[in-house]
Amino acid sequence: MGKGREPIPDEKPVHHPDLYREQILTEQVRQRYALAPIGIVATIVNSLLTFFIMKDVLRYSLLVPWLAAILIITILRGVLVVRFRRVELDPATAKIWANRFLAGLVAIGAAWGSIGFLPFSELSLAHQVFIAFVLGGMAAGASSTFATVRNAYAAFSLPALVPLALHFFLMNDSFHYAMAAMTALFGLLLWKISKHNYAVNRMSLLLRFENREIIESLQRAKEAVEGLNAQLMAEIDAKLNAEAELRSHHEHLESVVKERTADLVAANQQLAAAKNAAEAASIAKSAFVANMSHEMRTPLAGAMGMIRLVLEMEIGDEERNLLEMAKRSADSLLRIIADVLEFSRLEAGMMIFEEKIFYITDVVKTAVEVVSLHALEKGLHLSWKVEDSVPEQVNGDDGRLRQVLVNLLGNSVKFTEHGQVEVRVRLLDNPAAAGRRFILFSIRDTGEGIPADQIEKIFGKFTQLDSSLTRRHGGTGLGLALTREIVEKIGGRIWAESSVGVGSTFYFTLPIVENVVLTSS
Repeated sequence: MGKGREPIPDEKPVHHPDLYREQILTEQVRQRYALAPIGIVATIVNSLLTFFIMKDVLRYSLLVPWLAAILIITILRGVLVVRFRRVELDPATAKIWANRFLAGLVAIGAAWGSIGFLPFSELSLAHQVFIAFVLGGMAAGASSTFATVRNAYAAFSLPALVPLALHFFLMNDSFHYAMAAMTALFGLLLWKISKHNYAVNRMSLLLRFENREIIESLQRAKEAVEGLNAQLMAEIDAKLNAEAELRSHHEHLESVVKERTADLVAANQQLAAAKNAAEAASIAKSAFVANMSHEMRTPLAGAMGMIRLVLEMEIGDEERNLLEMAKRSADSLLRIIADVLEFSRLEAGMMIFEEKIFYITDVVKTAVEVVSLHALEKGLHLSWKVEDSVPEQVNGDDGRLRQVLVNLLGNSVKFTEHGQVEVRVRLLDNPAAAGRRFILFSIRDTGEGIPADQIEKIFGKFTQLDSSLTRRHGGTGLGLALTREIVEKIGGRIWAESSVGVGSTFYFTLPIVENVVLTSS
């Protein structure tokens, strides 16, 4: 890559959860009420099953009031969910709705726990184990489904499990002592799991709110760059108008040279001022892009560091998928920032081209190594070959050549789902160029291919094909445009050939220069 790229600092991210406390609580309450119908259905089904299992061994005078209490409280909880869906939730009311939900959990937990006070000491062991299994299962479900609200699991499980454990303990035999201890231990373990799930959920919401601010900051930066571009276009128009006015002065100069000398000098000064303004605007644009790139990379690096830290923890599959999605989004943002910065430098003439002697084979080998891991992960066969006719050493900028190869190879690997990607380098004699020699590079893949009417468009700025792979992998639309600019700057040419469903081949040429010092344009 070119010189001047700002490094990404390797520092630990700093989170400020207090800034989002109310937003996180609001979202957690919304999540809890969204999942509440599932718990309500589970309560109704479990209570009816318990009733039919126990009706032959317990008196109806005890079972019917217990079942009625379960169903009444469940209906009231359902009414609470319906009312919640009709209100506009905001941070001011989130705490109230959270407390209402906790009150409902305490009530339904106490209703379930009341079965522990029923006289089932003379019941069969199977019925006692069934009761313990039902209450334990309800507590296990609560440890995950209620974890989005702090203390929700305790609000349900304490009144549900404590009476049962106490009843087992008071039965005064070693087996029931063990049952009581297992019930208590099971409840404590589920409490730890609930706390972990709550922490993961809270961290996920915190990262989402923080990343949303980063995206909004990037959007503001984009709007600022567009404003600078509009200003630059206005200054270019002013320059063109000045040139038109200057030509008019020249046509009239033959008849009134002496009278228009002063006007001519003024027009030249105006033209010079317009050129200086355009150059200053271009430099200011590049400086702004570079500064914004640095400012955006620092918080983005912090977010990525925290995502990687959480991914190393033991978390659930759903949370891991969400965090990996956030990580891919952050990686995409870094690529966008790098591409915009590199293209801005090229357009402003600030990209440096060096000239030195280097080995073609070394450049091709290192470029292939950069993308080899990605190709291996996708199961692609990656190969390269430099023909014997190609000179071992050439003059030029090996860094820019490597950048072009990595860009083209990276595109081929990204948009090829199976098959192979191969690089070939050979000598190309061009009779039309008065015997001037070129090195021809070709990168062939077995990807989905490019429609014929789209081949030339892919080299434009911010241009991407409308395909499933493009939508899946994303990108800035600057990679091929930047590659074409670099190839043309070093005196080469780039083009592509493709067949839909068969694959694509990208070609570019590198002139063989001798004792020529390349300079930035």
